[in-house]
Amino acid sequence: MRRSLRLWSVVFTLVLLAAACAPPNPTPGEPPAPDPYLEVDPDANTFEFATKLSGLNQPVNAAFAPDGRVFVAEMPGVIKTFDSIDDPTPTVTADLTAAVRKTGEHGLVGLTVDKAYPTRPFIYALYAWDSTGLWGDGCAANYQINGCVTGGRLVKITVDGSGVMTGSPETLVEDRWCFQFNAHSVGSVEMLSDGSLVLTAGEGANYTGVDYGQHGGQQLNPPVADLTPANPCGDPPGGEGVPGDPATSQGGALRSQDLLTDGDPLVWDGSLVRIHPDTGEPMPDNPLVGKGTTDDDAVIAHGFRNPNRITIQPGTDRVFVGNVGQGYAEEIEAVDIGSDTVHNSGWPCREGPRYHNGFRALENIVCDELISAPDARSVLTDPWFYYLRQGAGAAVTGMAFVPENSYPEKYHGNLFFADYVLGNVWAMTLDAQGNPAPKPPEPVAFQVGIVDMDAAPDGYLYTVNIAQGTVDRLTDENSEPVAHIEASPRQGPAPLTVDLDASGSTQPGGGVLAFSWDLDDDGEFDDATGPTTSVTYSDEVNHRVHVEVTNEAGVSSVASETLYPGNTAPELNVQVSSPLPWTAGDQITFDATATDAEDGTIPAGDISWNAVLRHCYTAQDCHSHPHVGGTGTSGSFVGPSHGYPSYVELEVRATDSRGQSTVETLDLHPATAEISLTSSVPGASVTLGEVLVTTPATVTVILGDSVPVGVPNTQVIEGVTYEFEAWSDGAGASHQLDITGNLDLHLHLEPLEGD
Repeated sequence: MRRSLRLWSVVFTLVLLAAACAPPNPTPGEPPAPDPYLEVDPDANTFEFATKLSGLNQPVNAAFAPDGRVFVAEMPGVIKTFDSIDDPTPTVTADLTAAVRKTGEHGLVGLTVDKAYPTRPFIYALYAWDSTGLWGDGCAANYQINGCVTGGRLVKITVDGSGVMTGSPETLVEDRWCFQFNAHSVGSVEMLSDGSLVLTAGEGANYTGVDYGQHGGQQLNPPVADLTPANPCGDPPGGEGVPGDPATSQGGALRSQDLLTDGDPLVWDGSLVRIHPDTGEPMPDNPLVGKGTTDDDAVIAHGFRNPNRITIQPGTDRVFVGNVGQGYAEEIEAVDIGSDTVHNSGWPCREGPRYHNGFRALENIVCDELISAPDARSVLTDPWFYYLRQGAGAAVTGMAFVPENSYPEKYHGNLFFADYVLGNVWAMTLDAQGNPAPKPPEPVAFQVGIVDMDAAPDGYLYTVNIAQGTVDRLTDENSEPVAHIEASPRQGPAPLTVDLDASGSTQPGGGVLAFSWDLDDDGEFDDATGPTTSVTYSDEVNHRVHVEVTNEAGVSSVASETLYPGNTAPELNVQVSSPLPWTAGDQITFDATATDAEDGTIPAGDISWNAVLRHCYTAQDCHSHPHVGGTGTSGSFVGPSHGYPSYVELEVRATDSRGQSTVETLDLHPATAEISLTSSVPGASVTLGEVLVTTPATVTVILGDSVPVGVPNTQVIEGVTYEFEAWSDGAGASHQLDITGNLDLHLHLEPLEGD
């Protein structure tokens, strides 16, 4: 079940923010609408997941060619291809790891196949790269305090008949994005029916709290030489080296409104753009072509926070954008390509259809002008659909429209979408006008960790699960069974006798299953029948057993398991050498040693590790944020800055020469401090990080963190309007708090004259 799963996965995905905040205020002139909640059902099983491709390393995207070939993007930078969805052995299409910057949610994230493949034998990959040349896959400064600037790159890859790259990737775009932090980076790339490409990216801001461009230039302990400067993307009005001012800055999350600001080159942060697949140039019928500067000609939608996944509605070329929210709502936006104006989702001034309280408190000129005097170049648009985060994390991820030939008719044309944190896949019916039908979306399946969803030429929907390293087919009672094997023991001295059990295999909707086994590696399922069997191996080599499970309609699926006769898994020891509990910004270091009965000492190159930030709402309800990883017998990383409660989950893996692994997982908890917020008038609203609290309040934070705090210049408490007078630390209405210990902070308000 979702609330007990421990995911180590690094989602690019896709950023999953911490605490929920009170609903923002409705846009002026509009009455508050009922807040839409989605039913979350961990027991939903109308559809189940049949694993088709497995053993993948952090897969984030599957792209299906018209001829059935499958390309899979792995986040570290490898693209693999399978001859078909039933091909168990991948071929490496391209290894881009030397070019891809892999840290946090940065990496190879977007992938698509040319619609005219194989006549046009091209695939398109969208990834993060080290545009400054300073960081590689690391970051000398705490990634949540200063950040490390990263760029985005779109490349076109030519492949041969077996799906392998020929020549070198051709760069189509690489200088249009600036991401200060290691989340909200590049997103999806897809091809429309006319052959043009649409691609997305996040705004590159700090995802904890209100980022208006104030970050960077803060020295750490111990000091670092390569320090990210203040305002490293050079946003107005101050430019590089000058931190943003709450009222006038155009940096941080405000880069998603860059189309509407002047004084700097337009970036594509927080935007959806449409370009030519051979040149990377804007399409000539884009809405802004011929209307002033050419710098904005590619943009067809903007004002997004993290538009990580998109899908195209068949027959319409309407682009549906999954926009991950912060503390209030997850959004699905519908962008009409033929529109003569640019779609503006409103972030960071709005989240969903309502004001964002934290940014409203800044009284920033960008948001003020967006709300009060909209620019003619774009139209502020309410979400096509949105749902509340229900006091916990959420992240809308994979989306796809249901084809008409493989699933029950009631779902044909439905939009299926998944949430990485909440775990459900929902089915949404559209009305005749292409809007959400009045009935609420139906939870039809459950699996935590989905980061992509695609409709394939075979008529099925497929999901990509970064946590499990799989590509899975959505199956129902009319489709194939879901095969599963349990093997015990999987290792030991030869001769090794192994008991095999496939009784956990299922048929969606129920039904009788038949079982046949391949136990001798010959590809023939003629060695045993029935749900259980056993096998003995006398040789000391790996064996892979397979079971074929067949339903009453004669449709089958296969599961497999690797066995290791004459082998034992490595023994692994991990010791953290830096002080615990850790503090944000300080180094966490560890050492790992591994020995193997057959191999002796495991080489450093066969020991890998990943540190993942686990953010929890209760002791059992946690989700994962990417942090950092590497290989070797030692490692170090910076204690992350994040909302609390959080901890670092360090996973170390040692693999022997036979491919058998041992994994050790350590939960590393931070030191904390308490911020006590009081006010001269009880009941004042204060934004701390991304949390909206009412005074008096006490909030626990991670020691060493830098947390934004802010209040609006005026607010109404029990019918009286008050204006901001002063904070007890002497800072302005919105400012950063450097957490060096417990802190008492008092807000002084004065009644507005005349009230």
